[in-house]
Formats: sequence, C-alpha cells, structure tokens
Amino acid sequence: MRVQEFLSKIREQKGKPALDVALIEVGNFYEINFSQFNVGLLYMAAVLKEKGFSVKCIANYDLFSLPLEKLAELFYQWKPALIGFYTISDTLYQIRYLAGKIKEWSPGSKIVLGGPLATLKAGEFLKDPLFDFVIRGEGEYSLAELAGFVTRGEGDLHNIAGIAFREDGGIYESPEVALVGDLDLLPYPDYDQVGVRGSFSVVSGRGCPYRCIFCFKGAHGDTYRYRAPENVVGEIIDRLEKYDARAFGFIDDTFVAKLDRAKEISRLLKEYRDKSGKDFIYYCEGRADILSRHPEVIGELAESGMARIQLGLESGSPEVLKEYRKMITPDQMREVVKNCADHKISVFGNFILGGPHENEATFKESLELALELLETAPGLFECSVAFLCPYPGTEIQKDPGQFGIKILDTEYYTGITLRDCFTETENLTRADLWSQYRRFSEEIEKKMLKLAPEIPGDIIEKQFAWASKYGMSTSWHQYILSRNRLLSEYFQLVKSPRFRTLKNIPTGEIGDYFPMRTIEVRQYSEDGSALLLEEGFRKIEITDPRDIWLYEHCSGKLPLKEIGARMKENFTLDGSIDEIIEKQILATLSIWEDAYYMAFYR
Repeated sequence: MRVQEFLSKIREQKGKPALDVALIEVGNFYEINFSQFNVGLLYMAAVLKEKGFSVKCIANYDLFSLPLEKLAELFYQWKPALIGFYTISDTLYQIRYLAGKIKEWSPGSKIVLGGPLATLKAGEFLKDPLFDFVIRGEGEYSLAELAGFVTRGEGDLHNIAGIAFREDGGIYESPEVALVGDLDLLPYPDYDQVGVRGSFSVVSGRGCPYRCIFCFKGAHGDTYRYRAPENVVGEIIDRLEKYDARAFGFIDDTFVAKLDRAKEISRLLKEYRDKSGKDFIYYCEGRADILSRHPEVIGELAESGMARIQLGLESGSPEVLKEYRKMITPDQMREVVKNCADHKISVFGNFILGGPHENEATFKESLELALELLETAPGLFECSVAFLCPYPGTEIQKDPGQFGIKILDTEYYTGITLRDCFTETENLTRADLWSQYRRFSEEIEKKMLKLAPEIPGDIIEKQFAWASKYGMSTSWHQYILSRNRLLSEYFQLVKSPRFRTLKNIPTGEIGDYFPMRTIEVRQYSEDGSALLLEEGFRKIEITDPRDIWLYEHCSGKLPLKEIGARMKENFTLDGSIDEIIEKQILATLSIWEDAYYMAFYR
C-alpha cells in the first residue's frame, strides 16, 4: 500500500500509534523523475516484516508529492517507534531538516541513521541530539534487533553488533557487525512498499574486490559475495509477474565478476523467457577488462534480454587509468564497445574530469576516445562526463595532495548534486574543469548529430521501442532521435496496431493498405521540377514526375489499389493494377519508408 493510500486509512485512529518502523529515502528533488527507491531499505523492510514488525517506506517521490502539512499528519498518526534514514553526502542536510520536523510531529520517535556516511561518521552524527542511533555496516539484522529493543524492550543495546548511541556523556560503539555471509538467506526486497515505477533494480551481489581510488566501499566492504543464480532469477520472475514489469537492472558493479554465475543467470532468464513468453529487457554494469577477455559473455547476455550495459571507462589516458587503479585499458574499451555493437547492445560509458594530475592533454585523450567510440557504434554507444567527487573515506578524500588534487568544498554545500565540481587539480582550476565539461558535452552532441544519418534502421527502431515499450531511454533517443520531427511522427504512428511496415503486410493484402506521408509540409525546388524531402536527417530529392505524383497522392486517403488505378489512368501504363503496384510503386515506397517519410495503415 502506497503512502497516500495509507494516510487516508489511518485518519480514524485518533492518535493511536500505528507503526513500528518507518524507513525514509531522502533524495534530491533536482532529479526526481529519475529516482528509483533505495533497494537496501527495501531489504531492511523485508527483514523487519519477517520478524513481525509493522513497517512502511517513504520514497523521495512521496516527499516530493506530499505537502508538508500532509507529511505532518502522516507522522502524527503513525507515531513510529523507530525512524530510519539512509545517508550519503548529498542528502545529509535534507535529512537533518526533515528529522527536526519529525521530532516536532512525533516527539517519542527514535531516529536511526544508516548507509555509507553514517558508517563512516557515527560519532560525529551522534553529537546532534536529533539522531538517537547509528548503524554501521550492513544493517538488516542490526536494525531488526534495534527495533525489537525500541518497540518490545527486547535484548540489550550493548549486545547489538554494528550500532552506536550516546551513553554517559560519550558515544558507545558496539563491535562491527559481520557481513551477511549467505545472501540467499535474505528475503527478497519488499517492493510492495513502493511499487514498481516502470522498471525495478536487482542486487545480485555485494562488495567489490577492486581498489579504485575514487570509490568508497562503505557498508559492503571489499569482500565480494554473490547470490545463487536461482535465487536471483527467482526474484526477477516474482517481480516481472507480480508487477507486470518489462524492464529491470542489475545495479551491482560486479555483476560479471564471476562469469559462470553471470552465464547461469543468463541461461535461466532465457529459459524463463522461452517457456513463459514474457517480454522483458534488462540492464547491467560490467568491466571492460573482464568482457574483453571473455567476449562470448556479451552474446549470451544479449540472448537472455540484456539491452544495455554500463562500463566505467573514466579516462582515455592510460596514465590516469593507472592512477585510478582501474586495471583497464583504452584498447579493452574499444574491443568491448565493438563487440556490444555487433550484438545490438547499447553501451553507456562514463568519463571523469579532474582526476589525478589531469591536464589539457589528458582531457583531449578522453574526448578523442569518446568520439572514436561513437563512430564505432553509432546509435548504440553513448557517454557522459562527470567531475571527480572526493567521497568521504576514499583515498582521494583522505590524501588529495598525492594525486595533485585540491578539495574546494569538503561539505558539498555548493553542489545541487554530487556531480558538481568540488575540486581542482594542480593544472586545472574549477573554471577550467567547467570549461572542459561544456566542451566535452558540446563535442559529443555535435558528433552524435553528425552520425545520426548513419544509424541503421533496426537500431533506430530499437531505440524507440526501448523507450516507449520498456521505459529505457538512452541519450540517443532522448536528445537526438526523439527530437527529430520526422522520426517522432513516424514512430508515434507505427505504435498503433493499425499500422504495419511494408515487409509485415501479408501477401495479397497490400492493395488494401493506405500509404500516408509522415509529415504534411512539402517543399519544392525553386523551378518546381523537384520535390525535396528535408524534414528528416536522410534527405531525398524526387525528380521523376511519376514519383512526385505518387508522393503527393500518399495522403492517407486512398488505398494502394486506388492509387495504382489512378496512376495507370494518369500515365497510361500497361499491365494490371496489381502489376503496377508490384513493379512500379512498392520499390519507391520502400525507399521513402526506409527514410521514415511513409507509413501504412488499414
């Protein structure tokens, strides 16, 4: 049950406490349309429910849509015994504000913080009287024990691993909580709390064995643990069928780290698709080094429904990559992008600005590599650029000087999101980095516009289908293809079940279909001898009088058999109407259809 529904049902309880635990995701309203609920909180909700606690989750999009007065009423009615927040550097200020309000609305509620930042700064956070507890590390079972203490008086706080709280004027921190060794023992994350907004996220493993200097491993540590393929696919099937979803994403960085497991997940997904007929696509994250050594994996994943993969490319400079300890090379990136393009897989790559000892030369290496990869896979490779963020607990944050980096804002006050620029290098000022950001973005967009006419038709169709049917919109679709008037009109039309492409019209029925131009405006040459199709990115000049006549009569008002009859009479053609359609009309219509100037309906 969603928050708004629950609110209406509890108004008659007249102040009676209605809830054991509320879990709140505070995010950034700047990107509210792209937010997915934190899966970690849904895992905690599932464990709490399994232990018999009443629990509700509030999503960031609930906070966005509920007026403060409604939120106050919600907490006045709920009076949760325990309220949990997930903390990162980008949300701490909003959490403090909301926690203060909640203490006014429900003074008896205890507030607990978890997440990467709380794990790192437990003692510091507990100096604030708003916060009562901190959970350090993986929190499912620690939170359940804490809920038992707060709501039922069970156990002893000192015996709950991984928590911290104020005691006798100081801070008590219990021993670290052990990582969850067998992830298959955890219940599936409780998506009933928030529903599925188009797609859902799957965590197939926790931890990371790699040592990138810009990454804070936080609660999950550097020990890579993974779920069994059957457990992962069981959750996916449950979500696909329960919520009638068509898309999902593996959000753990190391999905392909254990290849046998990734292949088995792929096999099970394909088996499910074949048996059930369920139509779905998915997204995952991968590493260029692994996928270049094992190129066959891409094909297997593609067969099971993978449509998009994210690669952390970070830089086109081999020296900067070494500084990052990424253990990948530009040549591996090239191999993987080419392999993905061969399998019609969309690739998203991210580049970082302002890394260790970066300068104008290393920036150009990154930009040149990005432009090259766009040429390798037009319509499939996409990329973004972001500034290096000195996350708390990372090597860069602890000792920026050794990397030639200066942190300008250690509290992140100046950024709307953590993607803002908070640093500069020994060679580049913040103004220089913003200039590089603009240049990179402009050059990428310019290149994409130039390459757009080269995108194969089946890739264009995939881009529109991914967006409209599955809710997966790439930057090619969002910023290039859907903004083209001709393409947007064409794919809007062909979404209708009444429309078909020429190749999909059954033999013998072609004469009953109405050809219709996809744009209304017609442009002629100055002397009127040619008709110019210039609305799209594939320009066509029609000079044959018969073809001009045909194009003008494809107005969606006459079926092909009548157009053929009028052409026969107008141009005194020999043969039957069916022969005229087959030999003199369809080839021309096919050219126009391939350029998206023509659609067919019945």
